[in-house]
Amino acid sequence: MELGLAIDSYLKKYRYKYLALYHALRDAIVEGMLSEGTRLPATRELSRQYGLSRGAVAQSYDMLLAEGFVFTKIGSGTYVAKGASLATHDIEDVHSSPVLSTWGQRVSDIMLSPSSHSKKSTAVICYSEPPISNRSSAVFRTAQRAVEMGKSSSRNDY
Repeated sequence: MELGLAIDSYLKKYRYKYLALYHALRDAIVEGMLSEGTRLPATRELSRQYGLSRGAVAQSYDMLLAEGFVFTKIGSGTYVAKGASLATHDIEDVHSSPVLSTWGQRVSDIMLSPSSHSKKSTAVICYSEPPISNRSSAVFRTAQRAVEMGKSSSRNDY
């Protein structure tokens, strides 16, 4: 089965071959060149057609599967998923603002309000260590005795 993908332009654009194939297949699905239910070639066949490794083809298929562009049937093959070409146009819109929860909206409002930038808030972090005499570590006691006796407890004595 020949897909007729213009993979050469994608190979120039993307550093890795699996990414070039992924984007070529994804764009073909989004643009409707590969309609829903279309069976994609086996990884061996597609790797032979485009001179790619079978691993690159498998990785591209896995990425398409993870994003819902394709689905697999065990023993049958990989197929273009229903609605894959319709739902993907919104994926490219990176400038749309995310939908925030009520809490996220409150935090956003506080962080973006002009009054929040004028107030200086200071956090005080107190850290205290228990006194040396309260430590019960056998290693610490051994090192402490060695120091008191004038011996070096360092393992790097040369």
